[in-house]
Amino acid sequence: MNNTEALKKLQDIELDILIMLKDFCLQHDISWFLDGGTVLGAARHKGFIPWDDDVDVFMLRDDYEKLCRIWDEKADTEHYSCVRSNDQFHNQ
Repeated sequence: MNNTEALKKLQDIELDILIMLKDFCLQHDISWFLDGGTVLGAARHKGFIPWDDDVDVFMLRDDYEKLCRIWDEKADTEHYSCVRSNDQFHNQ
């Protein structure tokens, strides 16, 4: 697999994650939005920026706290995790 194919595969996975997040947030009344290169790619390229390898999602603090609070109980935790950066999880 070359770099272009690998990037496309990664972007396909990221799109699946965004769709799952959108559905979850709609179901639980959590506001969120795309930002940075993700929103630029959606507007300018009708998808991903061809060389972009991440997604940028933002939430207001109250919505983020709600997401973290209900995730383990209501989300598909077999396939997705919500890992919160705090004093237990950080780069050392």
